[in-house]
Amino acid sequence: MTKDKLDGIEKTLEKQSKKVPQLSKGTQKGFAQALPWLSGAFGVLALVWAKDFWDAVRALDKVNDAVGALGEYINVAVGISEFDLWMGVILYVGIGALVGYAFYKGLLSMSRTGWSFMFYAFLLATITGLLFLFILSDVDSGRGFWTLAVGLAGLYLSFQVKSQFNK
Repeated sequence: MTKDKLDGIEKTLEKQSKKVPQLSKGTQKGFAQALPWLSGAFGVLALVWAKDFWDAVRALDKVNDAVGALGEYINVAVGISEFDLWMGVILYVGIGALVGYAFYKGLLSMSRTGWSFMFYAFLLATITGLLFLFILSDVDSGRGFWTLAVGLAGLYLSFQVKSQFNK
């Protein structure tokens, strides 16, 4: 996707965001000042969660191997078939945490670059939610709903605080 297309998406969403209720200027400023700390906290939590999830999936892989070996012994196909999917989820969460850290400095300095990183992260969350909801609904539609809700709420709040960030 080119920069022009992304700018077009941003402008379209910004126009739409003006049609919804606006936060007061004081609330916008307070939320914009809290964003770097929220970003940092959620980044740390996401990394911890990704590591815990990684440990759990590795333990499940050992169980899966044992069950698979038993299945081969008794000539029955058994095992966890979605192991690769869970590895993808771990990778996604880990990358999300690193992206959160990437825009931390920009949010802390109240730069437009920090705002742009935040906007793209919430746009990616919205797209991911739509994918889970409509394309991968047989895997986990609940994840799709919550990811979409977080992405849309994040986009709403992003445009509410955009004026607080320097050009």
